[in-house]
Amino acid sequence: MSLKFFDTNFDELSSSNPLWTAHNGYYGDASEVQFFVRNDSANHYYQQIQVQLTSSGSYDVTGEYGTSGWSFKLIPGSRRPTEKEWDAATNMAPVVLGSLGDTDAGDTTTLLSVWLRVFVPGRTPAQYRNNYVLTLSAQEKVVGS
Repeated sequence: MSLKFFDTNFDELSSSNPLWTAHNGYYGDASEVQFFVRNDSANHYYQQIQVQLTSSGSYDVTGEYGTSGWSFKLIPGSRRPTEKEWDAATNMAPVVLGSLGDTDAGDTTTLLSVWLRVFVPGRTPAQYRNNYVLTLSAQEKVVGS
C-alpha cells in the first residue's frame, strides 16, 4: 500500500519520526495534533480510506475513558475541531476519509487531514506510552482498471 502518514512539516511519520503528544498529568490535560494521509503512488488510487488508532499494550482503552481515564479520539478535517465535536467523537473509533485518486489517475498531491486528541486525567504519574499505532486500511486499485 502506498498510503502514508505525514506530520505538519510534511515529513513521513515513522519509528524515527513518531507522532507524539505531551500532557500535564498533575492537573489533567488534552493535547491535539494534526497529521495527514497521502498517496505516494501515481499507479494506484484508494477508496474507503480508514484510519484507526490501536493499542498493542495492556492498557484498557475501551469505552469513553477505559479504566485508565485516558482517551484517544480521531476527527477528519482541515480545521481544528471544536469542543462540541470532540465531545461527540468516540474513543478509539476509526474514521473514514474517503478516496485519493480515481481510475484515471492516482492522486499524489492531496493531503487528507486528521486530528488526534489524547486526554490524560489528573493525578497521572509521569510516563511514556508508546504502544499506540495508527493504522490505515483502504481499497487499493490500479489506475486504468
